[in-house]
Amino acid sequence: MSIKRQRTSTEMADNWVAGMQSAATQKKFKDGINAYQGNPMAEAATDSAMQRYQDGVALSITSGYRKTKLLAASPTDWKLTTTTIGAANLGAGALKKKKKYQAAMDKWAAEYHNASVNAAAATGVQSKIMAAINTLRRAAGKPEL
Repeated sequence: MSIKRQRTSTEMADNWVAGMQSAATQKKFKDGINAYQGNPMAEAATDSAMQRYQDGVALSITSGYRKTKLLAASPTDWKLTTTTIGAANLGAGALKKKKKYQAAMDKWAAEYHNASVNAAAATGVQSKIMAAINTLRRAAGKPEL
């Protein structure tokens, strides 16, 4: 396995924006939304979501108003809005957040490269995977697996 040259954060951010602006990405996004069979409003009504929201709207939660309205919302309307407006704005959103993404890649580009180098040096598929994962975990300040 050959080691590729380390990409710059600018290259990584440019590739990310190009990918998010592509028609293929928008199609995949829409396909994912349309393939979803659940109800995201029901997911928003979970206990953990309620807890995060409770500080600002304690009365609506304790009265059951929020939960009732979330469960009554139309998944069809959600899909329509997301696949028409949301998908069309993926590229614009990526362009808007490019600087923030690039700032993160200023650190992580080198770490991804290190993970690739460490994986290339390991023998066996499992060892390669763990070498890459643990390199990234160390970079994030997390214990190795």
